[in-house]
Amino acid sequence: MQCSKHHFPTVLFILTASVALKLSIVTAVVDWFDLHELKLLNENATANILVSFKFPNTSAIREEVLSNNEQHLSFTNRAEAMYLALKNHAQSTQAEILSMLRASPNFNETMRVFSFWITNQIGIQMADRTVAEQLLSLPDVEVREEPILSIHLPRTQYPLNNNKQRLSIQNYSNYQWGVKAIAAMELWERGAKGFGVTVAGIDTGVHGTHEALKENFRPEHGCWGYPKDIDIYDDIIDTWVGAGIVPVLAAGNAGPSCATIGAPATHPNAISVGAFDVSNMVSNFSSRGPSRRYEGFKP
Repeated sequence: MQCSKHHFPTVLFILTASVALKLSIVTAVVDWFDLHELKLLNENATANILVSFKFPNTSAIREEVLSNNEQHLSFTNRAEAMYLALKNHAQSTQAEILSMLRASPNFNETMRVFSFWITNQIGIQMADRTVAEQLLSLPDVEVREEPILSIHLPRTQYPLNNNKQRLSIQNYSNYQWGVKAIAAMELWERGAKGFGVTVAGIDTGVHGTHEALKENFRPEHGCWGYPKDIDIYDDIIDTWVGAGIVPVLAAGNAGPSCATIGAPATHPNAISVGAFDVSNMVSNFSSRGPSRRYEGFKP
């Protein structure tokens, strides 16, 4: 199957120019329901909700930091400037709502509150009807309710598809096949070996005691993504890029049909990565482009 004029998207090996930046992450919450209908609160005493500002101004804050980048030449200083600007903006704009929430008798008892500074949002676990109605009375915010999502368990085996286009790779005999396939040696020969680079993995299944990782591994567990082409990750991706972080994201495991790539790998500023096997064949399960929302061919 071909999803574009290309038989197989180019596999990129990127040495991530990342920094140790504190990340606030809104995890896979999508297709929010309008709390005006109070669907879950009609059925239960509490619900998880997300408070968003109608004018969050996060994009303007990022642009201001980048416009002053001449004063922040290093990646570390650039990331710190981005973090402080967005953090201070979130503290200022969220102060009134957070104060109101802290006055709730259930605060830190059954109700938990989380401030997300990258997106300038507030997440509330187990909010009751009184809290929801107080928030809905505010003119400059949008309040949405978290749906219950079903997760499809992965299959243990996938059928092989022998009709895939083989990759053309150089024959390096002294390295494992994955290293050879992405031509990492070509970067090594240029002196790019990853020294001084922080790579943060936001996924499960990392073997942190592996000899290649154990001396410098910093765990950041989670499963971050959604198999639909949605925009809730855009602020986060744009902030990472503005801070000098290169987002390398999995296309997903919903293949082999076209347009199965999920968010946030569909974002134009993200490097999306598919899967192939030791025979240099595109894996049957690997998600394909194009992106329906951005109309780009990914991965």
